[in-house]
Amino acid sequence: MNYVIGIDGGGSKTVGLFAKPDGTILSRAEADGSNYHVVGADRTKQILADLIVALLDQADVAPDSQIAYCLGMAGLGRESDQAVINNICDGIGLDRRRILTHDAEIALVGGLGKLEGVILISVTGAIAYGQTSDGRSARSNGWGHLLGDAGSGYFVGLQALRAVVRAEDGRTQPTKIRDLVLSEIGLSTPKDLVAWTHGISKGQIAYLSRIVFEVMESGDEVAKQIITRAADELARSAQVVIDKLNLNPTPEVVLSGGVMLNQPVLVKMIQDRCPGIQTRLATNEPAYGAILLAISAYFSDSGN
Repeated sequence: MNYVIGIDGGGSKTVGLFAKPDGTILSRAEADGSNYHVVGADRTKQILADLIVALLDQADVAPDSQIAYCLGMAGLGRESDQAVINNICDGIGLDRRRILTHDAEIALVGGLGKLEGVILISVTGAIAYGQTSDGRSARSNGWGHLLGDAGSGYFVGLQALRAVVRAEDGRTQPTKIRDLVLSEIGLSTPKDLVAWTHGISKGQIAYLSRIVFEVMESGDEVAKQIITRAADELARSAQVVIDKLNLNPTPEVVLSGGVMLNQPVLVKMIQDRCPGIQTRLATNEPAYGAILLAISAYFSDSGN
């Protein structure tokens, strides 16, 4: 019998789904982040191998079954990254019936149920991505935590840390973010942040973003400035993609990612900045988009 595995390989976690060719989900599993730029190729290989074993074990399906794969992972729009992941897939014995694509594409398909439209994602990273029915695509943001990802959980968390030290110096007004951040990470003074930041992950910084949203609700001006900037960056990213693709009429923009799903105030702020553009939250998680892509490629009437 044929099966499909869809994988969403993110920076903070990896999600896998195991399904029949009709889209029926048989099992779901999660693992640590599998971005090889962050954790290394060997660790990515182990994470993917363990995830697939977990999916098959849950569904009680033999490892030698006929399985088609779609892996959506950060950076897989680049040929050099595809070569690395292809080698990893070969090394763990994955079927050559596999699709390697970037995480924004599977999020788009999962969010809309089709490979056409615009998606705006905010998780640990952030990106806007769009694709047309004739195959044209465009992206904005998503340059990684050092160069971009403006409006992401990491972006907001990093601004929170910077607000703490700026307030400590007197370069900005006092903020409730200070005490809540220090309490969350178990430090007594901002001076301890220097050592703390040297040993943490992007995910740990992104996790602090929830504090900024909480504090903003209480009227904290510094928190409001941080979230306002995040909303500005995300809204602009979506508009840039729409403009690049010359989409007319303006399509519906799907909002995806943990930050969007858990912070309705951010969704409202983005909507306020995008007059004339309808937005809604994604229908399904990105891993399901990977399932749909694999089904379309290998099991639809037009598939291979």
